[in-house]
Amino acid sequence: MAKRSTLPYFLYNSSSQRGENFKERLSGACKDLFAKGFENILVIGNDTTNLKVADLITAALAQIEGKLVIGPSNDGGVYLLGLSRKQFEEGLLSQVRWESKWVARDLANRAAQFNFSLVSLERKNDLDDHKDFLFYLRSGAANSNLGRSLIRLQASPIEVMTPLSPVSIQAFTSLGISLRAPPLS
Repeated sequence: MAKRSTLPYFLYNSSSQRGENFKERLSGACKDLFAKGFENILVIGNDTTNLKVADLITAALAQIEGKLVIGPSNDGGVYLLGLSRKQFEEGLLSQVRWESKWVARDLANRAAQFNFSLVSLERKNDLDDHKDFLFYLRSGAANSNLGRSLIRLQASPIEVMTPLSPVSIQAFTSLGISLRAPPLS
C-alpha cells in the first residue's frame, strides 16, 4: 500500500524495532525517521485490510497543512498516525494509553491540549485477533482477491507451540503466510 502511494516509505519489523513496549518502539521508529530529515511521517500498521492509497494521500495533504492525522479503528485504537517533528518533540505520544481502546481518544485529547489541528480519517476495522479476522471474512472479504484466496485455501489445523501449551489452530498454511500477533509488552 505504501509503495503504491509513491510516498517515501520505510519498513520497521520486529528485528529493527527498539524498546521494551509499544510506546518505546513507536518512539524509536519516529526518532529514526526524523533523524533522516523528514518533517512529517505517517505511521501505519499491516493489519488494516481496507486501507487505501487515497487514505495515505489525504493524510499526507493534511500534514502539509500542519495538521495531526489519525485514522481511528473501530476498537478505539488507530490504524494510521500522521505527525510532524514538532508534534512529536512536544510530547504528543506521551500520556497515551497504547494498545488499548483509548488510543484514538487519548491522541485527540493530546492534540487539543497542544492546540494541534486534528484531522480524523474514516473509521476502519483492523485485524487484532481471530474474531476480527472472522468478521473480515464475513463482511465482504469474499469479494477481494485475498478473501477469495483465504476462503478457498482453508487447510488442515497445524500445531503451534506457545510457552504454556500446544494449541491447535486453523491456519492457511498453503498460502505460506506466517501468523503474527501484536508485540508482547
